Amino acid sequence: MPNTKAAVKQSVKQSVKQSVKQSVKQSVKQSVKQSVKRSVKESVKQS
Repeated sequence: MPNTKAAVKQSVKQSVKQSVKQSVKQSVKQSVKQSVKRSVKESVKQS
């Protein structure tokens, strides 16, 4: 039993790590997109 428990723990850890990574990636992408959009808007306004 302890074996299986450890394996389950491991895979849970893995998938949590994965989804955290995913969501971090997502939000980084989002904020980059946002700031690019903003600066483009700004420079258009300027000219």
